Amino acid sequence: GTPLDGGQYDLSETCDTFGYNGFDHYIIADKDENGEIQGFRIPRNCQMNVNVKREVVEGDNVAADITITYLDEGTTPIKMQYNTWDNNVGGYGKLTEREKFIERKNTGRLVTTTLHFDDINLGNMYALGVDFKLSGVSTEAYIKSVDVFVPEEYRVPVVDKKKTPPTAEERR
Repeated sequence: GTPLDGGQYDLSETCDTFGYNGFDHYIIADKDENGEIQGFRIPRNCQMNVNVKREVVEGDNVAADITITYLDEGTTPIKMQYNTWDNNVGGYGKLTEREKFIERKNTGRLVTTTLHFDDINLGNMYALGVDFKLSGVSTEAYIKSVDVFVPEEYRVPVVDKKKTPPTAEERR
């Protein structure tokens, strides 16, 4: 029962952000005078759910670099919650939630930081409704963009779709 009617916003070329209106997922899209989205405000005690597009990567425990551009306002960190998959738990495997923190220094400027992961699970969209979550740790946070860079070996292969059916020779 994850509500999917709260709005979906493109956050970068490699991510979709789902902002669920209500519950603790409420985010506010910051738009300029032309209606172009400039960033997202995460209110206090709320979180931003981020999903990596399925055509980019799908899988358990991949290596990834996640680059987050945020407004460096306040002194509490920005928290990122993510999951890893542990195959050695009870013979079945288990998703384990983990956290990373981005320290803020209250400079009032946009700052970009990259977090490296060796084992982030980016195949959670359908099971959990989210690949990872960002929040302001009891304060607001302003996120300008999020980009996910995954090495080629973890990417979903691009399928070359021909417009015409294969010939008899191609089928052999």
